[in-house]
Amino acid sequence: MYRLKRLIIVTGANKGLGKAFYDRFISEKNEDIIISISRIISEDQQQLIDKKSSKFVFIPIDLGQMQDTSGLKQLVNFQNEVKEIIYINNAGVIDPIGKVGDIAIKELVNSINVNILAPAIIINYVFELFKGKKITIVNISSGAADHVIEGWGAYCSGKAFMKMFLNVLGEQEKDSSLIEVYNISPGLIDTEMQRKIRDTNVDGFTRHNEFVLFKEEGKLQSAKEVANKILLETNISP
Repeated sequence: MYRLKRLIIVTGANKGLGKAFYDRFISEKNEDIIISISRIISEDQQQLIDKKSSKFVFIPIDLGQMQDTSGLKQLVNFQNEVKEIIYINNAGVIDPIGKVGDIAIKELVNSINVNILAPAIIINYVFELFKGKKITIVNISSGAADHVIEGWGAYCSGKAFMKMFLNVLGEQEKDSSLIEVYNISPGLIDTEMQRKIRDTNVDGFTRHNEFVLFKEEGKLQSAKEVANKILLETNISP
């Protein structure tokens, strides 16, 4: 059996900010176990799987299709060994972008599943499974949770939902010394999502040129820089 210091669960750890979190944690020589929940893994993560590394666990789940906890049963293996659980809710999709009435229903359903339903299910299951343990939830939020961005009806709504979901959880656990809940709005990051935003110039997305300029004017932070800031802010640095 594993003798764990911390169990660190990250969604979308194969790229962008999630990969930056993974890179930081996996580089440390400690007992932490990093679990990635996503559809795919990066090449270096696959190499760890091939080497049967005890430090990295991959749980293949398409968050866009997640309806229950059946894909998370592997977490039970750590139930009696772990001292502390950290869940970083990082995965998200920006699509669909466009006017309400023009957006594709399939993309709308996927947005709700990835940005709302899947993380809510995972968080609920973590609290059920690891009751009585120290649990830290870090939700990678966005300014879109608080500000209207025309053309981002699904994304803004999803971020607002998760922020309130975690705020309610924080209120629920306000007297517990074992529970920490963070809603972090990291600002502009140079990721695939930002590229997707720049590549989507559709009717109804009136701020498209502004996002193009963010890149051209060097206003995007690196994922590594942001990950390090968040780990310091939340006190979960390795």
